[in-house]
Amino acid sequence: MTSAVEAPVQTVLLIRVAEPLVVDGEREIPGGWLAVTGDRVTAVGPAGSEPEPRTTISAAGRRGTPGLVNTHHHICQNLTRSYAPAVNGSLFDWLTTRYPLRAGLDDALDIATRGSARCLGRADELGHLRPGACADLVVRNLHEVALARAVSDPVEAWLRRGPARARTTVVGGRILVDRGEPRLPGLADAVRTHGGIARHMQGAA
Repeated sequence: MTSAVEAPVQTVLLIRVAEPLVVDGEREIPGGWLAVTGDRVTAVGPAGSEPEPRTTISAAGRRGTPGLVNTHHHICQNLTRSYAPAVNGSLFDWLTTRYPLRAGLDDALDIATRGSARCLGRADELGHLRPGACADLVVRNLHEVALARAVSDPVEAWLRRGPARARTTVVGGRILVDRGEPRLPGLADAVRTHGGIARHMQGAA
């Protein structure tokens, strides 16, 4: 289903994505767009059905996904704790014995978005981009080297091996990174303060 959900006339921010917009684990919209009002997603839809916004971000040739709630945890390791064939061998034995058992859990995007949102008890508003969700979005470049050989699951490859630096980051409807550069109030002052503390600690003040 790629029909648009009606957006209110006061749409403030519109993000256009040429590659699929990942709304959630079940829905992607090729060439999709996402509308934001305040701190919430108000609509998503296919190209040609977008509302008139106050600000537009073009993410052509890039992939947009829900904001990542948590990208590193070891919760699933509890499922194989004290697994007898792994506990008395070498580190290599431990890795090669346990990791195949967890291979079926390896949906990195879902774990980092919807799965982590469920852990927080906020699956209704985090980890997806359906209308009503928090307007948390990340847009990354699709680098051909990072995606080399990514035939069966390019999203997984992009998440695990793509460039670490986001092209665009939106949190709560606020654009925090634009064209790869931070857009945070007071950032220059914070960097200067950080530099002063670093020089003092390293005896270079």
